[in-house]
Amino acid sequence: MSTKELPDTEIREMDEKHLAELIYKATVAFNEFVKSNQFESEITNVYRSAEQGHEPLQRPKLSDALFKFQDERLLLPSVRALMDYLWEHGALKNTFTCDDGEPDRAGWESFAFTDVVVQPLWRLWHEYSLRSLSSNGNWNAWDVPDASVIRLAENGASIAVGKGRWIRIVTPFLQLSLQDVEQFELEPNIFIRKWSNEDKALYLHRYGHYYPWDDVFSLNNMTCYLEVFENSNQIYKTKESDEDLEEFVASTVCRAKWAIMQATNPMQLIFELPTIADNGISASTSFPLRRHAMRRQYGVGISLDIIGCEKAKSLLQTLSKATAIFKEFQDVLLMFDRATLARIPRDILLESVIGLELLLVNGSGENTRRFHTFGHALIGSTNARATTKQLKDIYGLRSSAAHGGTKTKSDFQLLGSTARAYLAEAIANVAKLVLSKHIRPDPELKENVLSRSVECYLNSAMFSATQKDLQNCGE
Repeated sequence: MSTKELPDTEIREMDEKHLAELIYKATVAFNEFVKSNQFESEITNVYRSAEQGHEPLQRPKLSDALFKFQDERLLLPSVRALMDYLWEHGALKNTFTCDDGEPDRAGWESFAFTDVVVQPLWRLWHEYSLRSLSSNGNWNAWDVPDASVIRLAENGASIAVGKGRWIRIVTPFLQLSLQDVEQFELEPNIFIRKWSNEDKALYLHRYGHYYPWDDVFSLNNMTCYLEVFENSNQIYKTKESDEDLEEFVASTVCRAKWAIMQATNPMQLIFELPTIADNGISASTSFPLRRHAMRRQYGVGISLDIIGCEKAKSLLQTLSKATAIFKEFQDVLLMFDRATLARIPRDILLESVIGLELLLVNGSGENTRRFHTFGHALIGSTNARATTKQLKDIYGLRSSAAHGGTKTKSDFQLLGSTARAYLAEAIANVAKLVLSKHIRPDPELKENVLSRSVECYLNSAMFSATQKDLQNCGE
């Protein structure tokens, strides 16, 4: 048995653009080579439409293209050029072991070509065969769009030179529908999209087996989803860990849900199914992130049109700029997120109150007065007395929610959703005041900067308003 690291050449810096061109040419050549050969057929169940459901349809056996003709495909001129470039630059180093003889370049090339070209291309075959079967019921063999091959090559080059890979994150939303809009970019590389039959067919075929029976019911009735593209180097802080990915997903999905709810109806909750984080390399390296228990939901609670989309986008822009000034907004959004995921009314109220406290209550003493006085000033309402009473009642339930007490489930049910809606509005209004420089950080403060700054602003506003009224009163 012999073990060796290959390539055994010195690592040299590669030209990302040139490498992408080499990967593209090798991929196109291999795809053309596969087209010229015959493969067995396989049967796959494909979602056609809500009316037709799933149908068993034929396509060429994709796995055959992965493993047949190993020697022939490596002889293609464009493949040879790619392999030479990678080998000469010491790229894709790996440790190989042979039971008989010594690991050689031929073995490394088989590994490298599969990693850089075959597996990513197999993913495109898989995707576009299912799309074609879903819409047309048949498949033009090995037909993949050139634009997708270009993206594949650019992603492969980025990975090879150490700049990370693009990860696609999909979160199906429930009880939310898009009206008169197919897709909308809420933030850079963050989209809300309506499901097409082809999108749903691919998603159900690729990831449906991850979902339990109850969630599959919801998957068949979902109408839109959140799609996020991000480079892996921006998601993972040190090494690739589930915790970093989960934190990124939580932050991104929460922000989108907050903006949409605030732009439409904060009292109406958007539900979500488990998120799929897809590395974009092969068809088998994705996994779901479940952020709460199963929810079987039917119908639509929120209808989002283009006006609502624009408002949600504006809210997110304001929040992003405000968060750059006060990092504490991240903690407040976390509590809003937890309030949207909680199932028990007591927990919904508690998470919402804690989020409001992060904005309204600083230090100790007179917290109840601060909570309802500052809360009403920031939330705003045409009925000041009713809003103040609700805030008092909400804060009065906090202790029972946290530590237990004599309060019943109905007590929390009445005010849990209201508390969450108040938190959503308070976040939006504080962010606006920060962006307009009415609320500013105090450079002498090292902690509780946001709540202290909110308190200073409200006290100053009360003083200014009072003095103005006194001047208007005359002598």
